[in-house]
Amino acid sequence: MMRISSQLLVSAPKERVSAYLRDLKHLPDYDKKVSEALVIRQDADTAELSASGMFLGRAWKDSPKVRFAKDGGYECSFVLGRLTKMTAVYHVRPVTGGTLLAHEEVYDVSVLLRPVLLAARGWLLQAIEAEMRVIKEGAQAVDRQAKLKEIDSLA
Repeated sequence: MMRISSQLLVSAPKERVSAYLRDLKHLPDYDKKVSEALVIRQDADTAELSASGMFLGRAWKDSPKVRFAKDGGYECSFVLGRLTKMTAVYHVRPVTGGTLLAHEEVYDVSVLLRPVLLAARGWLLQAIEAEMRVIKEGAQAVDRQAKLKEIDSLA
Protein backbone atom coordinates (compact mmCIF):
# COMPACT_ATOMS: atom_id res chain seq x y z
CA MET A 1 0.00 0.00 0.00
CA MET A 2 1.24 3.48 -0.85
CA ARG A 3 -0.12 6.85 0.28
CA ILE A 4 0.35 10.19 -1.46
CA SER A 5 -1.09 13.41 -0.09
CA SER A 6 -1.11 17.14 -0.66
CA GLN A 7 -2.77 20.27 0.72
CA LEU A 8 -3.48 23.64 -0.82
CA LEU A 9 -5.06 26.92 0.23
CA VAL A 10 -7.99 27.91 -1.98
CA SER A 11 -9.07 31.56 -1.95
CA ALA A 12 -12.78 30.75 -1.80
CA PRO A 13 -15.26 29.89 0.96
CA LYS A 14 -15.55 26.25 2.00
CA GLU A 15 -19.10 26.01 0.63
CA ARG A 16 -17.97 26.93 -2.87
CA VAL A 17 -14.95 24.62 -2.80
CA SER A 18 -17.27 21.83 -1.67
CA ALA A 19 -19.78 22.69 -4.40
CA TYR A 20 -17.07 22.35 -7.05
CA LEU A 21 -15.82 19.03 -5.65
CA ARG A 22 -19.30 17.54 -5.25
CA ASP A 23 -20.22 18.39 -8.82
CA LEU A 24 -18.74 15.13 -10.08
CA LYS A 25 -18.89 16.18 -13.73
CA HIS A 26 -15.61 18.00 -12.92
CA LEU A 27 -13.83 14.75 -11.94
CA PRO A 28 -12.23 14.17 -15.39
CA ASP A 29 -11.12 17.83 -15.43
CA TYR A 30 -8.91 17.47 -12.37
CA ASP A 31 -8.13 13.73 -12.13
CA LYS A 32 -6.22 12.74 -15.25
CA LYS A 33 -6.62 9.03 -14.40
CA VAL A 34 -10.33 9.51 -15.14
CA SER A 35 -11.29 10.21 -18.74
CA GLU A 36 -15.05 9.78 -18.27
CA ALA A 37 -17.34 9.94 -15.23
CA LEU A 38 -21.10 9.67 -15.54
CA VAL A 39 -23.24 10.11 -12.43
CA ILE A 40 -25.74 7.23 -12.31
CA ARG A 41 -27.37 8.19 -9.03
CA GLN A 42 -26.71 10.91 -6.44
CA ASP A 43 -28.26 11.99 -3.16
CA ALA A 44 -27.03 14.11 -0.24
CA ASP A 45 -24.79 11.35 1.17
CA THR A 46 -23.62 9.24 -1.77
CA ALA A 47 -23.27 8.99 -5.52
CA GLU A 48 -22.71 6.12 -7.90
CA LEU A 49 -20.60 6.62 -11.03
CA SER A 50 -19.79 4.86 -14.23
CA ALA A 51 -16.15 5.78 -14.79
CA SER A 52 -13.24 4.87 -17.03
CA GLY A 53 -9.73 6.03 -17.74
CA MET A 54 -6.07 5.11 -17.95
CA PHE A 55 -3.61 4.28 -15.17
CA LEU A 56 0.06 3.50 -15.81
CA GLY A 57 -0.77 2.97 -19.48
CA ARG A 58 -3.62 0.53 -18.83
CA ALA A 59 -7.30 1.19 -19.53
CA TRP A 60 -9.77 0.65 -16.68
CA LYS A 61 -13.55 0.83 -16.17
CA ASP A 62 -15.38 0.76 -12.85
CA SER A 63 -18.65 1.71 -11.11
CA PRO A 64 -17.38 3.37 -7.92
CA LYS A 65 -19.47 4.71 -5.07
CA VAL A 66 -18.74 8.17 -3.71
CA ARG A 67 -19.36 8.91 -0.03
CA PHE A 68 -19.75 12.61 0.69
CA ALA A 69 -18.07 13.69 3.94
CA LYS A 70 -19.67 16.00 6.49
CA ASP A 71 -16.79 18.45 6.03
CA GLY A 72 -17.74 19.02 2.37
CA GLY A 73 -15.26 16.65 0.76
CA TYR A 74 -15.70 13.06 -0.35
CA GLU A 75 -14.16 9.59 -0.51
CA CYS A 76 -14.22 7.29 -3.51
CA SER A 77 -12.51 4.00 -4.35
CA PHE A 78 -11.69 3.00 -7.92
CA VAL A 79 -10.57 -0.37 -9.23
CA LEU A 80 -7.89 0.62 -11.74
CA GLY A 81 -7.53 -2.68 -13.53
CA ARG A 82 -7.22 -6.20 -12.14
CA LEU A 83 -4.28 -5.48 -9.85
CA THR A 84 -4.80 -1.97 -8.47
CA LYS A 85 -7.32 -0.26 -6.22
CA MET A 86 -7.08 3.46 -5.47
CA THR A 87 -8.98 5.35 -2.79
CA ALA A 88 -9.18 9.12 -3.17
CA VAL A 89 -10.14 11.27 -0.18
CA TYR A 90 -10.78 15.02 -0.22
CA HIS A 91 -11.30 17.16 2.88
CA VAL A 92 -12.14 20.85 3.05
CA ARG A 93 -11.69 23.06 6.09
CA PRO A 94 -12.34 26.78 6.46
CA VAL A 95 -9.25 28.80 7.37
CA THR A 96 -8.35 32.48 7.40
CA GLY A 97 -8.19 33.57 3.78
CA GLY A 98 -10.29 30.75 2.33
CA THR A 99 -10.34 26.98 2.51
CA LEU A 100 -7.68 24.38 3.15
CA LEU A 101 -8.11 21.57 0.63
CA ALA A 102 -6.47 18.27 1.59
CA HIS A 103 -6.25 15.30 -0.75
CA GLU A 104 -4.92 11.80 -0.20
CA GLU A 105 -4.66 8.88 -2.59
CA VAL A 106 -4.06 5.39 -1.27
CA TYR A 107 -2.95 2.73 -3.73
CA ASP A 108 -3.47 -0.92 -2.90
CA VAL A 109 -1.60 -2.97 -5.50
CA SER A 110 -0.57 -6.56 -6.02
CA VAL A 111 2.93 -7.57 -4.98
CA LEU A 112 3.89 -7.73 -8.66
CA LEU A 113 3.11 -4.04 -9.23
CA ARG A 114 4.67 -2.60 -6.06
CA PRO A 115 8.07 -1.89 -7.69
CA VAL A 116 6.34 -0.17 -10.62
CA LEU A 117 4.21 1.94 -8.28
CA LEU A 118 7.24 2.89 -6.16
CA ALA A 119 9.10 3.92 -9.33
CA ALA A 120 6.09 6.01 -10.36
CA ARG A 121 5.78 7.72 -6.93
CA GLY A 122 7.30 11.01 -8.14
CA TRP A 123 5.02 11.09 -11.15
CA LEU A 124 1.98 10.35 -8.95
CA LEU A 125 2.94 13.15 -6.56
CA GLN A 126 3.24 15.61 -9.46
CA ALA A 127 -0.14 14.42 -10.74
CA ILE A 128 -1.86 14.94 -7.39
CA GLU A 129 -0.39 18.44 -7.10
CA ALA A 130 -1.63 19.25 -10.62
CA GLU A 131 -5.10 17.96 -9.61
CA MET A 132 -5.09 20.28 -6.62
CA ARG A 133 -4.24 23.30 -8.79
CA VAL A 134 -7.11 22.49 -11.17
CA ILE A 135 -9.54 22.13 -8.25
CA LYS A 136 -8.28 25.45 -6.83
CA GLU A 137 -8.87 27.25 -10.13
CA GLY A 138 -12.28 25.63 -10.59
CA ALA A 139 -13.47 26.43 -7.06
CA GLN A 140 -12.23 30.01 -7.31
CA ALA A 141 -14.07 30.37 -10.65
CA VAL A 142 -17.29 29.13 -8.96
CA ASP A 143 -16.71 31.73 -6.23
CA ARG A 144 -16.16 34.55 -8.77
CA GLN A 145 -19.32 33.60 -10.67
CA ALA A 146 -21.36 33.59 -7.46
CA LYS A 147 -19.99 37.01 -6.48
CA LEU A 148 -20.85 38.43 -9.92
CA LYS A 149 -24.42 37.13 -9.55
CA GLU A 150 -24.64 38.80 -6.15
CA ILE A 151 -23.43 42.10 -7.62
CA ASP A 152 -25.89 41.84 -10.55
CA SER A 153 -28.79 41.19 -8.16
CA LEU A 154 -27.98 44.46 -6.31
CA ALA A 155 -28.09 46.54 -9.49
